[in-house]
Amino acid sequence: MNYESETQPVAETNDALDPFQTDGPYRVTWSIDGDEDSSPARAAANAWTQNFNRGAAQPCPDDACVFTVTDSKTGRSVDIDLSEEEFAHLFY
Repeated sequence: MNYESETQPVAETNDALDPFQTDGPYRVTWSIDGDEDSSPARAAANAWTQNFNRGAAQPCPDDACVFTVTDSKTGRSVDIDLSEEEFAHLFY
C-alpha cells in the first residue's frame, strides 16, 4: 500500500496556536499563586526556587528571574528582579 499517495496537501490557514502575524517582540507572562510569604521579594524568591529547581544560588541577569508580584488583597504590584544585589540575602 502506498501511503504517500493518500496524503492530502494541507491548505494554509491561520493557525490558532500562532494567531499573530507579526515578528514580535512579545511579552510572555506566567502566573503562579504563591503561598503567604513575608514580602513580595520572598514570594518571588520562593517561586523561583520551587518552580525552576535551580537550587539556592541567586539567579544571574541572563536568567528569567523578573517577577511581577501582586498583593491579592490590595491589587498593588511590584516588579522584582531577583538578579539584583539587593535581593542576594534571599539566597544562600
